[in-house]
Amino acid sequence: MIIFGVFTVNAVCIGQNNECAVRLLVLYSTTARNTAGGAVAIQNNVNAVIAETNTAFVNNGLPTRVELARLKEISDNLADEAGGIAVENA
Repeated sequence: MIIFGVFTVNAVCIGQNNECAVRLLVLYSTTARNTAGGAVAIQNNVNAVIAETNTAFVNNGLPTRVELARLKEISDNLADEAGGIAVENA
């Protein structure tokens, strides 16, 4: 699957253990949606990657977690015009 870009919306560290939450904006093109088999497939893949990342953080004792701030489809034209970040994730 090709995702157009993943951007950090913000990162906040709070609480007694200084746990940090990194919030992500994930943009994907119409072509990526079609290639993946639909918006639900994109959502499932993003959720799986976030869960794997959070598990790795916990397993390594890092007080950090990743959260999805927004998942948004953008047109292929907008993705082309922006010349964005193409991230391949199988």
